[in-house]
Amino acid sequence: MSAKVELRGRPVGVPEFRTTPGGLAVLRLRLHCGRESGNLVIDVVVKGEPARELAGRWEDNRELSVTGTLFARTGLATQRCSVEVVADLVIPAEARPTDSRCTGVSAATRWTEKQRP
Repeated sequence: MSAKVELRGRPVGVPEFRTTPGGLAVLRLRLHCGRESGNLVIDVVVKGEPARELAGRWEDNRELSVTGTLFARTGLATQRCSVEVVADLVIPAEARPTDSRCTGVSAATRWTEKQRP
């Protein structure tokens, strides 16, 4: 079962960037979405070229806006259920309300470059 979600929060820890044997780029990060430290941390997965772009321009502690699909995962060893969001869109949070043309990490990259002196 899956559902579309939109998250806003700050990254926790260092993101993990890998490339699969088939050549697919995958960036895994954890996003703190709650009001208090550690009370709502969601795993986010970004795949393909957007993962490469985001990993190449990573900025610690920058608030992000993520739109994606929420998936439930069940661990075989522990029989515990957890969730992760497979991202369709990751942009700086401050870009969302003012730039409705943002349609992916590429748009966020262009937005970031516009802000640099």
